[in-house]
Amino acid sequence: MPSVTITVGIDRLPSTVDPSRSGDAVGLHRTEWREEHLVKNLRTFAYACVALALAGSVRADFIAYDVRSDVVGNQAYGGSIGLDFNVNSSILVNALGAFDNGGNGLFAGVTVTIYNRTSQAIVAQAVVPAGTSAPLINGSRFISLPNPIKIDPGNYTVSAVFTSDLFFNVFTGTNVPSTLNSGGGLVSFVGTGRYGLNTGFPTIVDSQQVVNPYAGGTFRFEDAIPEPSSLVLMGIGSVATAGLIRRRRKAA
Repeated sequence: MPSVTITVGIDRLPSTVDPSRSGDAVGLHRTEWREEHLVKNLRTFAYACVALALAGSVRADFIAYDVRSDVVGNQAYGGSIGLDFNVNSSILVNALGAFDNGGNGLFAGVTVTIYNRTSQAIVAQAVVPAGTSAPLINGSRFISLPNPIKIDPGNYTVSAVFTSDLFFNVFTGTNVPSTLNSGGGLVSFVGTGRYGLNTGFPTIVDSQQVVNPYAGGTFRFEDAIPEPSSLVLMGIGSVATAGLIRRRRKAA
């Protein structure tokens, strides 16, 4: 968001005259005039703060399983492969991604699905298309969802089905292929890998003792309830100050 300077001032105000002196009606009028203009300027400042906050607000995006660009596929499998994660605070999923071996394009479309791990119901699903049309971010290609999907706290699995492309499987060792981004604790990673004998929910838990063993499906998400902008808070403070000034005048 570009820097914006907001100048709020009161021009050519009359000099302050002590209104407490007997008969000084002119001084009282001038003090009221100054306060009235201060209230108006505070309101203008508040509206400007809110407008700028709304115009410039950008939610932070996180890639849950951010696959490294140097990861090379090492296994072919026609069924589904999945990774388990939990949502701790509601998120908005705005894109689904699939590992692209070598980063030179997918041979065939890859169906990526987020399942509710308890009910096995589909929560979000998209096909990352073949070729290079889907944007490549590090080691995965992403397809944006038409509308962000809100996912509430619970247990979930993100799976992918590679019909023609290689995915990456750690097998043994600690060469975990992805950087894990929790979004500041919005999600947590169970570490379990799982696979299925068909293209549906991957029901079989992988027995290998490696956490988050696959480079397969992933997703991009943001906080469903973003923190209020500091500009909005400043605007609220200005409105409150203006209200206190008016209340004080009425009480007098």
